[in-house]
Amino acid sequence: MPKQSRIVYYNHDINNFYASHGWKQILSLRNKVQKHVTCQIGNGESIFLWHDKWWGPESLSKFIPMECIEQAGLDHNMKVKDMISNGQWCWPDNWHREFPILSTIPVPTLCPNSEDKYMWCSKHGKIDKYSTNKVWADLRQGGTQVDWLKMFSNQL
Repeated sequence: MPKQSRIVYYNHDINNFYASHGWKQILSLRNKVQKHVTCQIGNGESIFLWHDKWWGPESLSKFIPMECIEQAGLDHNMKVKDMISNGQWCWPDNWHREFPILSTIPVPTLCPNSEDKYMWCSKHGKIDKYSTNKVWADLRQGGTQVDWLKMFSNQL
């Protein structure tokens, strides 16, 4: 996904966003989809440090406000690799005190020849490659099958 559309995806409030009804409906699925998207770090060049879910159950933006990121002179579009130097995190000095969660995040081993991957975590916790079928199976609202369906499905 291009950088600009990623930022629109993460930062726009759909109620204040001038867009078509269809686009607002798509954006309204963000919270449902975000619960299932996880990242597998390869070289760390495409995974957003603050916005993507790459280290645990939530993205870092849930724990560190964007105002603090900006006050520290950091870019909200930073990638994971941008915060690592010589195998160590490069968090601002006072952040370990301000955000204790940072000390629980292990430094990922970056693999220069391996691309980052976005993965799908099913509602049962299984992590796998993304597919439309998996998304549909996890997001749709299932109901009980009605008896009359068999009557029509035999004719199709």
